[in-house]
Amino acid sequence: MIKFKKVVLISIVAGSVFSSSLMAGKDDSNSQGASNGQPFLSIQSAIDAEAAARSSADLALQSAIDAEEAARVAADAAEKAARVAEDALLQIGIATNADGVLSNAANIAAINNNFNNINTQISDLQAAVNQAETGIDNNAAAIAIALTRISATEGNIDTLQANLANLAAQHKADNNAIADIIADINAELVSLNDRRVALSADLNAQLQALRGSVDTNASNINDNIIAIILLNGQVTLINSSIDDLNTAVQQLETDQAANIAAIADLTTRITQLEDSNDPACGNSGGGSLVADNGTGAGESYCYNTEDTVQVRARKACESHFGVGECAIITGGYQSQQYGQAGQSGYDGTIHWHWDNHPAGHCGPFYVVGDVVSRGWCGSVLGNFLN
Repeated sequence: MIKFKKVVLISIVAGSVFSSSLMAGKDDSNSQGASNGQPFLSIQSAIDAEAAARSSADLALQSAIDAEEAARVAADAAEKAARVAEDALLQIGIATNADGVLSNAANIAAINNNFNNINTQISDLQAAVNQAETGIDNNAAAIAIALTRISATEGNIDTLQANLANLAAQHKADNNAIADIIADINAELVSLNDRRVALSADLNAQLQALRGSVDTNASNINDNIIAIILLNGQVTLINSSIDDLNTAVQQLETDQAANIAAIADLTTRITQLEDSNDPACGNSGGGSLVADNGTGAGESYCYNTEDTVQVRARKACESHFGVGECAIITGGYQSQQYGQAGQSGYDGTIHWHWDNHPAGHCGPFYVVGDVVSRGWCGSVLGNFLN
């Protein structure tokens, strides 16, 4: 493209000069030859300059090609040298693997020693499981004795409660001990599993080393492979022992849950005995203390010192209407009164209050513990706290 543009430019210049010469020729025919020869000399000079530039460019291009070729030759030589060095390293690696095969027997012996240690730990864990099972059996025997006592006597509630408290304390201690044993077993299982994974990784590494040395150490590899097969058998045995331990732990947890359920059943039965053997308590929940229910009808209810005023209001209400027959009555005052379930506060109703009379409401101006009939705007009958 550069040459073409220059030729076009030269042709335009030559044409212009030639046209000018023709027009000048009309005026002076004697100077025509001199005028026409001058432009062609300029054109020849431009052509020579272009040829020289092209020659210089060709020389520069050839020099660049030669330099690139020299660089490629140098790169090929460097790559060849690198390959030779890599081959030398591979030879060294093969020799190292050959030496490593000789030490595999010692490594396998060390792994066998680790397996023996693991087997010892499994034996210790089994002993701990047996101890936990013995503790559970003792708890079951204690529960059976307690059930026999409950069946044999119904009058000595205080003794039964003391026995239950002692049994619960002993059972709690046993459960804590069992929980500790289970935690230790789980920790040991995690440790065993970690060591099993490490041993498997070690075995895999040994196998990889063996495979890399097959060509030069075939005779030693056979002995090592036999040893690894034996190790795999031990791994299988350890896995089976770990599964047995997991099963034992699950059984311990199941037995522990059964003991907890048995204790809860004992508590319920003693509570039922307590309620059935105390005719003075006409309310659920019982209690070691007795108070008038505030109706003025000579009725009493049972309560405990730790009962809240709201709980005592419910118990007092049940002593009048019956167990399960009372509910919180809403819709009047501050909705903090017990009364007969399904009723409101109109004629024939009675309310047991655990709040003070709120300002802005109708009388009576009751206080905490007052019993009011009728419920809304009635009269105070008494107080279930006095």
